[in-house]
This record gives sequence, structure tokens and C-alpha cells, in this order.
Amino acid sequence: MAPTDFKGVEKLLRALKRGEGVALPPDQAPNSDGGVWADFFGRPAYTITLAKKLQRATGAALFACFAERLPRGKGYRIAYQPVPEEDFDEAVLNRVIEGLVRRCPSQYNWSYNRYKVPRAALKKALPQIPH
Repeated sequence: MAPTDFKGVEKLLRALKRGEGVALPPDQAPNSDGGVWADFFGRPAYTITLAKKLQRATGAALFACFAERLPRGKGYRIAYQPVPEEDFDEAVLNRVIEGLVRRCPSQYNWSYNRYKVPRAALKKALPQIPH
């Protein structure tokens, strides 16, 4: 576990440089300047830049992962898929998340407001996503 501040980022960076893996919740809107607007299911969503920055700083391989809850409390099925590192950015990150959500839409946390506008994001122009 790492705190959600500069010290936490340093901890993640050190772990990656040691060849360890780290996990990030990529669909949580950052509360800092650590985001950009990127399309998510046809709407602009403030999206973390940390995954791209860590990957570029370390050359770490990228994987998407989710845990599908099995019926009647029988545990979880864990799914992993590689994410292409070439041209990886926040738009690609959101496409990957959309793909995982489409696999199990009933298990995505739809109650989380993925489209909220954090205070820091108000400084950045909200893009118009064509429909």
C-alpha cells in the first residue's frame, strides 16, 4: 500500500525499478493536478496520468486485471490481459477499462461518479466529445 501523495508515487516508482509489480485503480478521478480529460463511454472523464508516467519512467509492462465475483460467494475469477505499451496514454487506458467493464457490466461500480469534476480539473478545459 502506498499513500496517495508524492511519497506514495516515490514508493511505486522504487518498487517498479526493483522489478516488482504495482496495482493502480485507474478509473478513480484524481483529486490533484494528476489528471487529464479523456473519453470514457462517450463522455469526458478526468483520468489519471500516473500509469503513463510510471510506465514511461520505468519501461514496466502493463496489464489490466479485474476480479469477477462468482455466484453465491464462491470466490473470484481473476482475469489479466496485457496492455500495449506503444502509444499508451489516458485515452488508451480508458478504452482498456471500458473493455473490462463490458465483460462484466453488472459488477462495475456504477455508483462511483466517474464523471465528477475535481477542483484541480476546473483549471483544465473540459473537452467536447463529439457524438
